Amino acid sequence: MINIDEELSMIRKWREGCNCAVCCAVLIGKLEARLKKHNEPIKITYKRKTKTIKEWSKITGIPYRILSTRKCKGWSDKRTIEFPYKPTPPLKTIKYKGQTKTCSEWAAVTGISANVIRNRYFHYNKSAHKTLTEPVRSRNLITGR
Repeated sequence: MINIDEELSMIRKWREGCNCAVCCAVLIGKLEARLKKHNEPIKITYKRKTKTIKEWSKITGIPYRILSTRKCKGWSDKRTIEFPYKPTPPLKTIKYKGQTKTCSEWAAVTGISANVIRNRYFHYNKSAHKTLTEPVRSRNLITGR
């Protein structure tokens, strides 16, 4: 991506070879609009209080990235603030022989699929020992059992 300084130098070079003041004014106007847009923080007015997204993030506990994305998608200020934020749940881990790892990490160690480990431990409630040591049952290709 071209940074602003490179764009300015490109415009200056182009401007030196162009005698058309209208074209130059349009180009410079567009650049100034982009500069203004990228340098000003986005503000949200909610219950007659106008604050930046960063300030609303601290007040509401909703991450800056979430509020910013909502505004960029065209959400109203009220909806941006009031819509509930559901953080992603923490990764489920399995503790076995003093080691705590996620299903994907145990899959890499044991050679058993992460889905099989997840189902055995969290769905079928098998012990960590049985989950990680029992061999995977092979299916019969003809009957599917």
